[in-house]
Amino acid sequence: MSDPFQVLEQEHRLISKLLDALAKAVERDMPLGYYERAVQFIAVYANEFHHAKEEDILYRYLIDHGMPRDYGPLGIVLEEHDYGDEHVAAMRAQLEAGDLPGLVETIKMYVELLRQHVATEDDLLLPMGRAMLTEEEVAEVAGRFEGVADPEPSLKHYEDLVEQLGAEVEVPA
Repeated sequence: MSDPFQVLEQEHRLISKLLDALAKAVERDMPLGYYERAVQFIAVYANEFHHAKEEDILYRYLIDHGMPRDYGPLGIVLEEHDYGDEHVAAMRAQLEAGDLPGLVETIKMYVELLRQHVATEDDLLLPMGRAMLTEEEVAEVAGRFEGVADPEPSLKHYEDLVEQLGAEVEVPA
């Protein structure tokens, strides 16, 4: 069984690779199709697959241990999830409208938000969570993580997609 904290950190690395690609893409004249694929990754991999592990599993354990949901590190992280969802909705609307300049501006804000968000989780919230949970609870979280269905069409599809998007804007692998 994998350590759930390491699982989330590994998923953060993949999300961060996408953020690096997006940061480069907005400096170039990338077509809407590039951004459509990136937004698909964000919506499915980050917001559905990854956040399910955080919000539906790990964070519930932290709340049960007395970590406040509405303020402090967890409150900040959950609020950032909401802001991220708002950015994704805006990106989808901008894609549908063909609004490339608006999309680029929203992506810039999203990249900045998510870079800070990942740092907050990796450097503060996950170490706090690791210290709060017993070995048995960590094992329970790990078991519940294994029950989270892989994103459709497959986990490998999204890993390959990030590599492809990065290669298209010359982000080192």
